[in-house]
Amino acid sequence: MNTQFHISRWSIGAKLSAGIFALVGAVFFAFILVLGYFSSRSAEMDAIREVNEQTKSLSRTVEIVDKDLHNQVDIFSKIFRNRFEGNFSVDASRTIDVEGKATPVLTNGASEINLNFAIPDNFTALTGVYATVFVRDGDDFIRITTSHKKENGARAIGTMMDRTHPAYQIMLEDKIYSGAATLFGGQY
Repeated sequence: MNTQFHISRWSIGAKLSAGIFALVGAVFFAFILVLGYFSSRSAEMDAIREVNEQTKSLSRTVEIVDKDLHNQVDIFSKIFRNRFEGNFSVDASRTIDVEGKATPVLTNGASEINLNFAIPDNFTALTGVYATVFVRDGDDFIRITTSHKKENGARAIGTMMDRTHPAYQIMLEDKIYSGAATLFGGQY
């Protein structure tokens, strides 16, 4: 028995039906391809739009947090400054040894600030924020009191401000610096 498929044996109606079926199938297949392409493009455009919106939202959030952090730093700076009652003065004719460095004596009113940890420690206990006081010696700024500790747990006193730090040039001009600092392996 020969089971070969021969179109030539089909009737005209069968051939016409098969042709129409093939044509409709091809049109349907083309429609599915076009629909898939446009659906894919639409989904891609929606995804791009969503990513752009999320990026803008994240950017706005970062700006808000940055502004809030700067405001907090300003507030904490004022709170710390208000812990000192008098004016500051530097007596370069006298020095106090701070971790092996002869540092000029910084006074606030009648109180010597060098190695006096009470105000920075009380401030940190109250706010949870580290506090440091530098004294200027020539073109250097030496940390003479602080509530901040190094990685080994020792107080971070006697260390000098790096001249590449953004605060350095500002402080040389007797201005206030408010901003980020990398200290002893952490961002502050």
